[in-house]
Amino acid sequence: MKYSQIYFDFDAEILESIAYILSLGVAGRLEIADTKVASITAHRATWNAKMILYKAAETHTAAVIDMKAIYAILHPEMENLKKQLKANTDIVLTGTDYTKIHIHEDADARVHVPKPTITPGNSTSNTSHCANKFFAFNPTEGEEAKKALPVDVKKIGRKVYYANHGDPLPALDKYTLLDAIGTSTFTIVCTAEQAHKQGYLITWYINNRGEAGPESDPFPFDTV
Repeated sequence: MKYSQIYFDFDAEILESIAYILSLGVAGRLEIADTKVASITAHRATWNAKMILYKAAETHTAAVIDMKAIYAILHPEMENLKKQLKANTDIVLTGTDYTKIHIHEDADARVHVPKPTITPGNSTSNTSHCANKFFAFNPTEGEEAKKALPVDVKKIGRKVYYANHGDPLPALDKYTLLDAIGTSTFTIVCTAEQAHKQGYLITWYINNRGEAGPESDPFPFDTV
């Protein structure tokens, strides 16, 4: 059974978005019904339990986990909530609301947002079977440890390449483009064929208009 990058990316985003919704006063200010809060909390708990089994190689089997079923419930529930919040004219969404809940921001809403000029740095915090956890950080002095994205940055672009150990650095056109993600910490999964190889990660910042900043140097990491 293969790992799905979609599940790992969704896990990273809801870890942030649901925690933010549950923080003091947010659900009330955004007029999110108690029944909806209870629903996403319950579904998040189910997701968490299944994701723990999904990540572990010894329990990563279709018979134990059906990630597809809970994803089919929680993902549309969160997407519908985002649409509901954008459509509610009785509330005013802040920039933090957009960022933390990962709500799509219409380009016309902030036409003067500059193109990113910062190049992210990259580090890895955990390596497990076919999965590497990364932290794309703001290298500005004093900001290196902060998990929040820089001001006016909406997402992080990512591309990756797997090579045999000892091979020369790959050309940029050889990398595989991954979906951009709205969190600074994320997990990238590889296939069984890519395990025990030398990986390279390149990241860049993207603003709400989809404009990309400068790319990082290739960041090497090992897969297991």
